[in-house]
Amino acid sequence: MYLLVVTFKSRSTRLQALARFGSVLLAALCSSAAFACPAQLPASLRSIQVGDMVRVNGLQLAIRKVQSSESIQALFAQAEQQWKADGFESKRSANAGWQVLTSLSPTCLATLQLNERGGATGYFTRTVRDPKPPLAITAHAPVPPGATVTSRVSSDDDGRKGLVVTMTSTSSVEELTKFFAGDLHRANWSPPRSHTVKNKATGAEVVFISAQRRREQVDIVLWPDQLTQVVMTISEAL
Repeated sequence: MYLLVVTFKSRSTRLQALARFGSVLLAALCSSAAFACPAQLPASLRSIQVGDMVRVNGLQLAIRKVQSSESIQALFAQAEQQWKADGFESKRSANAGWQVLTSLSPTCLATLQLNERGGATGYFTRTVRDPKPPLAITAHAPVPPGATVTSRVSSDDDGRKGLVVTMTSTSSVEELTKFFAGDLHRANWSPPRSHTVKNKATGAEVVFISAQRRREQVDIVLWPDQLTQVVMTISEAL
C-alpha cells in the first residue's frame, strides 16, 4: 500500500513535502503514461483543486481537497462501488490518523484519504508517470560539480512555475556557498544575500542564500550532516 499524506501550509512546503514521496510512487508505476485512474467520487464529497500539473521525480500528480458531512465508512463504500464499476480494485487501510482507500493499477495510483474533522475531510490524489518534458524553470537550477540530485519537484500553478531541488555533496558548506554565489552572479541574478544560523542542539551552522532575477526568486539552504545537504527553491512571482 502506498500512502501520500498531503497537508499544505505554503506553496514551498507543498513542493518539499511532495518530494519525499516521489521515488516511492515511481516504483509503483510502470512505463505507460495513460491517465487511466479512478475519477468518480461520492456525490456528497465536495472537492476543490489544490494541485495540478505537479511533477515529482518523473511523476505527475493531480490533488483535490475533499469534504463531506457523511461518515468515512459510508463514503468509502460508495467510492468502492464506483471504482469497481469502472474496473478498478481498491483496498482500505489506516495510517497516521488517516483512513485511506487506495487503488493501484499498472498506470495509476489513486488514494482517497480522509479523517474525522466535523465530518469527513481529506484529499483525493491521482498519480501517473509524467509524459511531458520538464518545465523550463528546471534549467535554471545550478548543480555543483560532483553533487548528487536526490529529488527534483516542479509545479505549474496557473502559470506560476516553481521548483524544489534537493542535493547532497562531498564539498563543504563553505565551498558550496562560494560556488552558488559565483554561479548566481554569472547567471545575472541580483547580488546574493546570505546569513548563517547555528543549530544550538547540534552546533552545526546552516547557511541561507537568496537572490532575485526579474520575476524569479531563488532560496538555497545548506547544512552539514555527514555529507553537505542542499535544498534549493526557485519560484516565480505573480
